[in-house]
Amino acid sequence: MTVDQGGHGAYLVGRNACANDRVTAYLLGGKLPARDVECAAETPARQQAPAETGVIG
Repeated sequence: MTVDQGGHGAYLVGRNACANDRVTAYLLGGKLPARDVECAAETPARQQAPAETGVIG
């Protein structure tokens, strides 16, 4: 399995669902993918800033 996330990472720290799901399946049940897996990079969800109310003082 390869993960195109850049840098070095560890299970669950990288938060790449493609990779983490497959590692979890292996750790819990010994299930290996039928073929090589290439996981694309994932970006974290953008956090929205709180909306401004427009109220002054």
